[in-house]
Amino acid sequence: MREREALYELIRLLEISDEPELLFERLIFHVSELMNAQGAVMRIIEDGNLRTVAKYNIDTDENIIKIEGGLCSEVINEGRVKTFGRQQLQGKELDIPAYSLICIPLKIHETIKGIILVYNKIDSEEGYGEFSDEDIKLAELFSGFASLIIIKSLKFKETAELKSYLESLIQSSADAIIATNLENIVTAWNQGAENIFGYKTEEIAGKPIPIVPDFLIEIEKFYSESIKQGETLK
Repeated sequence: MREREALYELIRLLEISDEPELLFERLIFHVSELMNAQGAVMRIIEDGNLRTVAKYNIDTDENIIKIEGGLCSEVINEGRVKTFGRQQLQGKELDIPAYSLICIPLKIHETIKGIILVYNKIDSEEGYGEFSDEDIKLAELFSGFASLIIIKSLKFKETAELKSYLESLIQSSADAIIATNLENIVTAWNQGAENIFGYKTEEIAGKPIPIVPDFLIEIEKFYSESIKQGETLK
């Protein structure tokens, strides 16, 4: 039941438009639930290193770690989910004391973009146990979901950056740039419009546009009605 709920929440993440950092935090929370583990850390490859972008129930100050020579390098080079038991983890540099670890590569178009480390399988009888073959299958399924979520988050970031760029262009333009909705209510009013028409943004936003010449009012109404009916303006 717990695994089913975690998978359901992962599917829901694909429907959410949010900041990448928030998506990543939710992502590793749900993989910890899915794996029935103590916690997890997500790292993205940048300039030959791994940068921590999210963590759940893991207290670590390791924000940047090298790929070479560590457990992560094995998983990144092989490109598949791997588990490590207590003996394999002895003497290794880890985020927390670990009894078991499952490493999940994050692939985008067959290229490894990062990794998720899930620590300490919770065993009700022995405290912490080792990850099983069934956990590996779940991790492989999760890896597919995670890759889709990462692609979506990157698109969200690109869209946000494009929006910010366009807004800066609009605000810096000397021309009056005005946007209204279908009821002729002002939704955007740039600095150029303030300079030309004398209205401040806070004075005009959310109100009917006051500067349409009388001879254009009927044309505006015609265009608005056409758009409401789903027609394409030519």
